[in-house]
Amino acid sequence: MKKPDFYEAFDRLIRMEGYDVNHKQDPGGHTIFGITSRWFPKTFEKLAQASTVEEQLDIAESFYKTEFWIAMGLDGFNSHYVACWFLDFSVNTGPNECTSYAQKTVNLFNEIQGREQIAVDGALGPITQSHLNRIARRYEPQLIAWLNWYQGTRYMELYSNNKGRWKHFLIGMGRRMLPPAKLLEENGLQ
Repeated sequence: MKKPDFYEAFDRLIRMEGYDVNHKQDPGGHTIFGITSRWFPKTFEKLAQASTVEEQLDIAESFYKTEFWIAMGLDGFNSHYVACWFLDFSVNTGPNECTSYAQKTVNLFNEIQGREQIAVDGALGPITQSHLNRIARRYEPQLIAWLNWYQGTRYMELYSNNKGRWKHFLIGMGRRMLPPAKLLEENGLQ
C-alpha cells in the first residue's frame, strides 16, 4: 500500500482545481488554484499579487500543506489514496463535511463486518483515522469506491437543490471521483 505523499496529492488537486477561475455561479467567488476569494481572502490576495505562476504555485502549495494536509493529519493514513481523497473533497466541502462522509463510509464497512458504529461528528480524530486505516489495509479499492460514491452523492444533492448554480460544475465534479488508475493497477483491477 502506498504511503501518503503530499506533493503527488497536491499535483492532482491542482489539475482538478485549474488555474484562475472566476465563474459567477461559484459560491466561493473568484479562485486561483481552488483558493477562493470568499473563504480565504488573505491567501487569495497573496496569489493575486504574485508576479509569476511559479510564485502562485508556491503560495498554493504552502497553503494546502499547512491548512489541510498538516491540519487534518493526512500523513497519518496508511493509504495515499485515502489521504488524496480527503485533501480533494475537503477543499470542495470543508474538512468537517468531508469527514462526516468518511465516517458514514466507515460505518458501512463496520456494519458489514459486525463491528460497532463510530460517531458521525465531522471530527477527523484518531478513531476515524484508525478505522479507515484498518479498512484500507484489506479493502483499499473498495474503500475509495465508497468514499467516491458518498462524494458523488453530495455533489448530486447540491445539483438537485440548485440546478441553476451547480449545472456549470457537475462535469468537473464527476471528474474528481474517477478512481486513480494507479490504484486499480496496483490491485489488479484494470
